[in-house]
Amino acid sequence: MYNVSDAYKVAMARPVQRGKLSGTIESKSGSWSVDYINDNIGKGSFSLTNQCSGNDNVEIGTVYTAELSCVFMDLDIERYQWQDSIVRPIHSLRLGDGTYEPVPLGVFNVKQADWISSGVEIKAYDNMVKLDKSCAIKTMQGSIYTLLSMAAYACRVELAQSEEYIQSLPNGDIELTVFVDNDIETWRDLVAWCAQTTGTFAIMDRAGRLELRTYGTEPVDEINYDRRITGSKFSDFETRYTGMSIVNISEKSTTYYNVLPDDGLTYNLGSNPLLQTGFEDVLEQQRRAVLDALTVIEYVPFEVSMICPPAYDLGDIVIFKNGIADGDKISCITQYDWKYGNDYSIKGVGQNPELASARSKTDKNLTGIMKSGEENKIQYYSFTNASDIKIEDGETKTIINIRFQCTQPTTAIFHAEVLLQAETTVDDITYKDAIGKVLYYFNSELVIDYEPQQVWMDGRHMLHLLYYFNLQNTQINDFDVRLNMTGGSAFIKQMSIKAAIYGQNLYATDKFDGIIKITEDFSDMAPVLIPELNILNTMTEELASEMFEEITDGCSDDFSGVVAVLETLTITSMTGETVEVTTE
Repeated sequence: MYNVSDAYKVAMARPVQRGKLSGTIESKSGSWSVDYINDNIGKGSFSLTNQCSGNDNVEIGTVYTAELSCVFMDLDIERYQWQDSIVRPIHSLRLGDGTYEPVPLGVFNVKQADWISSGVEIKAYDNMVKLDKSCAIKTMQGSIYTLLSMAAYACRVELAQSEEYIQSLPNGDIELTVFVDNDIETWRDLVAWCAQTTGTFAIMDRAGRLELRTYGTEPVDEINYDRRITGSKFSDFETRYTGMSIVNISEKSTTYYNVLPDDGLTYNLGSNPLLQTGFEDVLEQQRRAVLDALTVIEYVPFEVSMICPPAYDLGDIVIFKNGIADGDKISCITQYDWKYGNDYSIKGVGQNPELASARSKTDKNLTGIMKSGEENKIQYYSFTNASDIKIEDGETKTIINIRFQCTQPTTAIFHAEVLLQAETTVDDITYKDAIGKVLYYFNSELVIDYEPQQVWMDGRHMLHLLYYFNLQNTQINDFDVRLNMTGGSAFIKQMSIKAAIYGQNLYATDKFDGIIKITEDFSDMAPVLIPELNILNTMTEELASEMFEEITDGCSDDFSGVVAVLETLTITSMTGETVEVTTE
């Protein structure tokens, strides 16, 4: 429910209510704006509809679009200016003291405008339509917040919630990986999978920001039958989930999870690409977190029409009292249809667990199973940077990392475009040119005799990269691209790198191989002072000798940049032999 005052709640429960509409219509670019009032709206023409579930059952992972319909009259907006304009409607309810309290209704983008005899009839949709942009990134890694940030940045929308809140959701604090073999075609698809992974549904809030909303159990309002209810219907059961199934893409199988007693509905997650990679015990933990979110759902389906201002939101929990409802069970608003000057119809969907088909627990015909690529089909591994990258003068950083594998000897091509902002360094009141040198590392080995280099002045630049691989085996290969800066720094914004490795006979999918890369930077570390050598007596390391071959070339480690102040260190081996190590 929108955050309204207590006086508003009293006014919305009265049998006689008075409200008015107002708002603004502005161009997409912001070059013009027109205010409108109640008199500019055709009688009975203003309506809002939205939903967070289908017509049959409560759902998670949904990304429905809200729709606004209206006939506007006598507004100074020329022909062909309506298309893609932005409507920001506000409904104000008169309170007991005679003042009006405004409630925003959302941000809507006009997609159809027809001139009729009484004015201009428009259909507009909330910012969810902005997510219908093609998502060319097929391989991604990061937390739910990182993935949502990528979608929001690409589609020019804002996130309504903080990173801390997203991390508090089920699976919100873990790193997720999406590989090539998925059915993510648009950014809306990615947001849908993020919402499903956290057991939530996605909406655009009243300020036009992307929000993940959870199902709960705490009522936001108790609705009595003296609220001018014009029609109602309540089911004689509670819809609830006790089971969940998901497609395992690589095995082309289905896994079923449940709680006991397993006497409720089964939810089909399909082939969620965010819940496919990882060790089995970790995957089960992640998937059961979604099931736990589903078991919160225990609502009585209903349909109610009443005279009421549009203060309720999707996912609101309500209790109906003193009527044909029992007054104790909770219901959840999953759909609404508000007509200004008419009824406010709210609905909560759901199926009867006792009548649901038993085959849902063993149904193998699940959506989202995808075909593996044929051997001779061109496959590709893509990369984009999920966060900003800043490379200071004299610094070297990894900007691209792609792991890939082939089925047989083949040739692959690496291609990348990097958009960056260069800033040269001032030295003795003179400017130096910024030099960017690219270093290629293939399976941790530096590619010698091939180091692309560019010279940049202050400003925006594009770095274009191309490289060929001759692959002779089917091992997992790691390709690392690092950028070294001298004479200046480089700043690469989030999602400003587009890179891919493609070719024939590459694997279409790549399971998580258990390798985690960790880098530590000791360059700014203060000197390490060890005043007494016996401090090392507490450090013990035991090795099972049968696991290793005999070492003949000795051992070494590089601690360049770390200064240890000690004279001589004696190391005793397991055979009793001693060796003295002195600092250089």
